[in-house]
Amino acid sequence: MRYITTYQVLLLTLSTIWIGMGDLWAQSKTTDHSTNILQFNCHTNNPYFLSHQDSSSIYLYIELAAGAYPEDQPPAPLNIALVMDRSGSMAGAKLDYAKEATKFMIDNLNNEDLLALITYDHEIDLVSSTIPLKNSKNRKRLKKSVDNIIDRGGTNLCGGMLEGYEQVRDHYKEDYVNRVLLMSDGYANRGITDPIRLRDTVQLINKKDQINMSTFGLGADFDEDLLELLADYGGSNYYFIHKASLVPEVFAQELKYLKTVVAKQTLVNIEFPSHVIVDQVYGFPYWQPSTNHITIPFNDLAAEEKKAALIKFIVPQAHQSDVEIQINGRFNNAFTAQDSVFANQKIVVKPIEDVEQYEASHTKMITQEQHLFLANAMLATALLEMKKGNLGEGIQMIRENQKFMQPLVKANPSDTALVNQYELNKYYIDEWKVVQSKSDYKKKMLEKVVKFKNYKLRKKKAL
Repeated sequence: MRYITTYQVLLLTLSTIWIGMGDLWAQSKTTDHSTNILQFNCHTNNPYFLSHQDSSSIYLYIELAAGAYPEDQPPAPLNIALVMDRSGSMAGAKLDYAKEATKFMIDNLNNEDLLALITYDHEIDLVSSTIPLKNSKNRKRLKKSVDNIIDRGGTNLCGGMLEGYEQVRDHYKEDYVNRVLLMSDGYANRGITDPIRLRDTVQLINKKDQINMSTFGLGADFDEDLLELLADYGGSNYYFIHKASLVPEVFAQELKYLKTVVAKQTLVNIEFPSHVIVDQVYGFPYWQPSTNHITIPFNDLAAEEKKAALIKFIVPQAHQSDVEIQINGRFNNAFTAQDSVFANQKIVVKPIEDVEQYEASHTKMITQEQHLFLANAMLATALLEMKKGNLGEGIQMIRENQKFMQPLVKANPSDTALVNQYELNKYYIDEWKVVQSKSDYKKKMLEKVVKFKNYKLRKKKAL
């Protein structure tokens, strides 16, 4: 299998460069570009690439870190469409807590904020088109409408989602945070259900209309892979809510995030020679407008949030010249609604034949990120294989991942991110053995818990 072969080669490569590596910054390290809003850093794993091999790899690490929220600055106003699953499986506590969370949001939005409420089952109901919350009558009317929501029917997730987008689009304001919040407890079984079509739809809307979407999965029976995919390509956050009583708490968490957004529409553009190949982008989806140009949409950043991506380039043997990589970044200031440039940097990576000098020039921080992103991707791939029914193959991947990480953790016990990734991998192996004799519910919950934590590690979020 090709993935296993690639993975094993990478294990050998990464393990080799880790041993005896100095704590050196590469010569291609960029100058930090700081604004009052964002701090930007990018580094390659090495100032050189090996020119005498069949092909050589270059890793580029990009990191954005938002500053603290200004104490004297009011939060950016919000334009939200809340899309709630009301299908039959939501009956009882799930729907009760979802309604409680919705009313919490109504009570805690500011007067200038806008809110629409949509419910979906096999049909789509516009409970309330977008209205301002500047008077108490609107809030009371909305909460009364929430109380009248009952469960019924199937799950037309796409229809509800598109209605949410339409409401936000119709009231879009450049100086607002424009967001759809989509909640589901089941699998899409009406309307468009194909994950790729849904993914492409939300990516197009995110790119064209600058509207982001967060997703919330509730319980054991929703499609976590779909909701994570939609949040990733929709440009915002994915949440797994393992019990109904936590719905209000998680909605409060998202509302806090929305109220502290400092940067919007954040993009990083990367240009490189046409002979260089983008092999993999870890951490975030990307667009590739041309063979020598990719764009990574980091979208909104809240105060003190960190986001990162790792790009793996392949340089074919036939090309021995310098590789010039141009990185440009921009964002929209949430306080002024003005576009700002935060990065304009060129990195030059040079060909070299001296293996000893090449290995001595590795950047430890970027190599650590290589380990983390690779281990994270391997666990995600293994879990997908197991979901397809390939249990033996999936478990073997996870065990290989464990062997790969074990010596790294032993050598770097203070690396919290690496330790967390290792412990998550170990936790799944241990718990998987236990749940084999348990109910399907236990197996589903284990899968969702581990996938959610793996998602949070990939996104640099606290566990």
